[in-house]
Amino acid sequence: MRYRMGNIKKDQYSHIRTICNSYNFNVNLSIFTSFISIMSRRRQQKSSSSSSNQNLLYKQQQSDDKITSITHLCTLPRATFLIITPILVSVILQVSPNYVEPIYGNVFSTIYFNEIALSSLTFGIIIGIGFIAKTKSLSQITRDNEINSALISGIDWCGILFALSPIIVRALFHISGLLGPYIGPHVTQFGLAYPIMLSIGFLNVMACARLSREQRRPIFRWMLYVIIHFTIIITLIYVLYSVMTRGRSCRRLYFSGLLLALVGTVFKLLWCIYGELSLEGDASQRRKPTFNVSLRSQLPFITIQLLPQILIIIMVIYNANFNSHCNIAIIQNTVDNNIEYNILARNESITGWIEVVEEIKPRNIRVLRAGHSLLGGIFRETRDSIYGCFYLMEAVRLIERGASHEHERALQM
Repeated sequence: MRYRMGNIKKDQYSHIRTICNSYNFNVNLSIFTSFISIMSRRRQQKSSSSSSNQNLLYKQQQSDDKITSITHLCTLPRATFLIITPILVSVILQVSPNYVEPIYGNVFSTIYFNEIALSSLTFGIIIGIGFIAKTKSLSQITRDNEINSALISGIDWCGILFALSPIIVRALFHISGLLGPYIGPHVTQFGLAYPIMLSIGFLNVMACARLSREQRRPIFRWMLYVIIHFTIIITLIYVLYSVMTRGRSCRRLYFSGLLLALVGTVFKLLWCIYGELSLEGDASQRRKPTFNVSLRSQLPFITIQLLPQILIIIMVIYNANFNSHCNIAIIQNTVDNNIEYNILARNESITGWIEVVEEIKPRNIRVLRAGHSLLGGIFRETRDSIYGCFYLMEAVRLIERGASHEHERALQM
């Protein structure tokens, strides 16, 4: 009996143990399955959140691309001309009338000047648009090369005009008597202001031309940039022209030529090294450098390319030392209509040229004038004022004679 009871207890114990083990297994299995389900839910939530974040980032990147695509259009040539164009145009509009004032006065030199100068700028823009339209039939690389070559050549031409204009205007002053006061100032400006304004308009069109890399961007964004570009330029021109700037006219002219010479040098170096002017932000998208050979073998080519800049520097040195309009230390002796006069001293102010002029024949006077207005003067022999005749006539007119009476008449012995 004891043995049976012991066997029964052992069997019950083993049965209970089996039940407990199965229960623990089921509990562990349920815990494991719940853990797996929770982890899968978390993974799904993470994947959904990551996909939503990726969608948001993609949408934000698209919006950023739309915003920055316009700013990417502001390449190096466009940013350069956005800065220097208002400076150059304001210099021309302020300096050119003052430069011809000693010959034609301050009235005839300003009549219709602004209108013709702005018309020249517009005509240069039209010529540039025609040039761009002519290059549409070319291949993309050839078209880009033609535009960049025209841009560099235009910079050289404009810089030479700035530096050479004092010499051209001085030569045109000799035929001022033949031209007369009406058309003379405008004919003279064809050697100074009008061709420079035309070249500036042409250069801005070349800088804003739509290159081959920009064909993948929508044309609307490029047109929007062009509108912003010219709006900023017009605003800055108006601001700089309205502000009265001080400085000698000739120096402002040849310093503008030096500025263009510097810009042309930088652009030519970029053209020689990279074969392009509009450097992309990603270096992998740039063309391969063409400056692979040694510097010594490239020196003749670089020298030929920099000949316009060398000519500009030579003209600046000549004008600064030998041109009477640029160097006030030079006393100018001229003969005009067989009347000899000497300029003893001269200075340029915001109101025009102030000069002390001595005329030997026929009046023999020394006067102080501003433009064509006489401020004063004397006759060299008698030291009387040149306005003395007007003073005497005014004094005679102001003499009051007393009333005559019959009783006041008497014979004085």
